[in-house]
Amino acid sequence: MNPRLIPVRFPPGRRLLSVALAAAAMTVTSTMPGAQAAGTPVVGLSPASGPAGTMVVAAGGGFDPVSAGKLSVVASTTPQLYFSPGGDVRLSAQSHTARVLASFTTDATGAFSVPARIPTDATGVVSLQATTAGRSSPTTFTVAAAPTAVTSSPPAVGGYAALKPVGSWNSLPTDAQAAALVRRSSWEPRPDNARANSTTPSALALGAHGGVEPIWNSWLLPRVTGNFTGTTDEIIQWAAHKWGLPDEVLRAQMISESYWYQGLLDSSGKPINGKGFGDYSTNQAHCPPGYTAPCPLSFGVLQIKYSAPHPGTFPHSRDSTAFNLDYVAGLMRGCYEGWETWLRDWGSETGPSNYAAGDLYGCLGRWYSGQWHTSPAEGYISSVKNHFSTKPWLNSGF
Repeated sequence: MNPRLIPVRFPPGRRLLSVALAAAAMTVTSTMPGAQAAGTPVVGLSPASGPAGTMVVAAGGGFDPVSAGKLSVVASTTPQLYFSPGGDVRLSAQSHTARVLASFTTDATGAFSVPARIPTDATGVVSLQATTAGRSSPTTFTVAAAPTAVTSSPPAVGGYAALKPVGSWNSLPTDAQAAALVRRSSWEPRPDNARANSTTPSALALGAHGGVEPIWNSWLLPRVTGNFTGTTDEIIQWAAHKWGLPDEVLRAQMISESYWYQGLLDSSGKPINGKGFGDYSTNQAHCPPGYTAPCPLSFGVLQIKYSAPHPGTFPHSRDSTAFNLDYVAGLMRGCYEGWETWLRDWGSETGPSNYAAGDLYGCLGRWYSGQWHTSPAEGYISSVKNHFSTKPWLNSGF
């Protein structure tokens, strides 16, 4: 395969540097004579495409022929490339968990070639930017998801998604990027969820929430789509990756809420309490459309209530497993970021609470009780923690 030569011009008086991009290696060709000052931007970027797990080259750099330089390629989820003043070229992650894939040092100018593999979790549109001494050369390229084998086994102990820290909301994966991170398996302990698992919302119109920071309604709610289909566990993984939450916590919470049922009906077609339907009411005025008292008021694997706090969620909360998980996981992220101002003012049984960002289990308790670390909330937290520890979804016959 012939490399693509991308010329990058230096400031006036500098010679030309060409960056050769090929599918199998990183190649830098420099025609520059003499020394370059430390921090001189001698790097060029160009788009490249390919599947994760294969050789994909994104950039190259030249160095001072007098002082030693180092070229390294680093990659991780949601990577960005930067060129440090000291001469490092790195593909690093906004999640701050970069991995060095290849590196070398040189004390001369010339052509340098470093093979590097883009890892399988670095998929989607990758932002690249080479920057040094106040100069930059940005570009983007797309890394396609590597073909993944579909197994028939349950999820691994420990799961596949980790909790992303407070403040990482602006670097969370998109729908497509989250989907590429899902570990595919035909394992399905809840075949009754099949219809809801294959349903995505067609006309989603969520209403604004009160008592929250502006970003809640301007960024968080519009990001909820339910745009994914798969098995029940694949949908759990997708929502966890999308919102930066541990998938093992969502699995445990779903045991407490619905035992993983999105909406189980009996032989006569009536909802079964505790299996995707809950919080029954005998007041017909409170019933959702199509139901007669006594009627369920909460729906789905994570029990979204049909009431004022969640406008626009019904019937999607009942009909789409992906929407149900996407919506609740989104609210969990917003709570974890510290965006629920009402919790500070009214989160205790007597009024104000000590609600603050960074307390995931506090946010779990808030989902159940509407309060912050009160007795009912603590009981729910204990239930979820127990399921997290015992992992009943891995038991035979679950």
